[in-house]
Amino acid sequence: MLNVQDLQRGVQADLQSIFGVIRATGADARTFLHAQLTQDVLGLTQDDVRLAGYCSPKGRMYAVFQMYAEGDDVCLIVHRSVLENVMKRLRMFVLRAKVVLEDVSDTHAVYGVCGDSALAVGQREGVRLGVLPAHIEGVSIARELRVAAPSDLNLCDTAVWQWLDVMAGLPQIEAATYEAFVPQMVNFERIGGVNFKKGCYPGQEIVARSHYLGKLKRRMVRAQSTNAAASALSIGMDVCVSTDLTNPIGQLVGFAPSPIDPSITDALFEASLPMIEGDAQLSTMADADTWRVLALPYSLKDDQ
Repeated sequence: MLNVQDLQRGVQADLQSIFGVIRATGADARTFLHAQLTQDVLGLTQDDVRLAGYCSPKGRMYAVFQMYAEGDDVCLIVHRSVLENVMKRLRMFVLRAKVVLEDVSDTHAVYGVCGDSALAVGQREGVRLGVLPAHIEGVSIARELRVAAPSDLNLCDTAVWQWLDVMAGLPQIEAATYEAFVPQMVNFERIGGVNFKKGCYPGQEIVARSHYLGKLKRRMVRAQSTNAAASALSIGMDVCVSTDLTNPIGQLVGFAPSPIDPSITDALFEASLPMIEGDAQLSTMADADTWRVLALPYSLKDDQ
């Protein structure tokens, strides 16, 4: 069992079973991806890591990427459960563009590092990518992804990293939620995943309309249960108001047991705004235990 001080001192997780890497090479690699993703790719520098989404023409997300440059190439860290489908779909639109898309997961091992050593000066060389910090008991825990650069820090279970994602309010798109959410439904624009000035991409009109016309009716929230068993949960599971388990109001986006207190499970739920704003008590279809809605580490309101 860990505590906040352990996380501050630093631990790492081997994330190769969770994340893979797609590499885009060729003279048109950046212009091609720029036209496909929700993020600016043309301005990506060697020191950047940028969140990016890949959407259907209806604005529904196929994937969440952590995007970085590798020389003239662009690499996309993505959940393994959607990697193959995403790469196939991207290749459909290459046409005459000079770009090659490869799965380089075997040579690009991904590790997660948190605590004081994350992005610290003097670490060994390798690709080091800062990601959203996790907020735990009022403490901000720095985090980074390292590609093919493991450190000598203690290894922790992958569930710890998934819990840190929940505590950071960072959604992942997995096979069970493939094409389920418009980016704003999982707060993606609130954490820098959508560039509204970059121009067109698949689904851009719908994403922009939700942003500028204020028609969004769904959001992602963080919630906590002291009774729910993580083993009974699954990504994409229906979420209900605890007073009515027959009518789903949303889906489970991510979850993990707390490594600090195993009796607690933390989760990210997507749900309708009236339910969230009304401080509704949530439940999953498989578990009648109440989930208490808690604050995210970032605001969902424009004026804050």
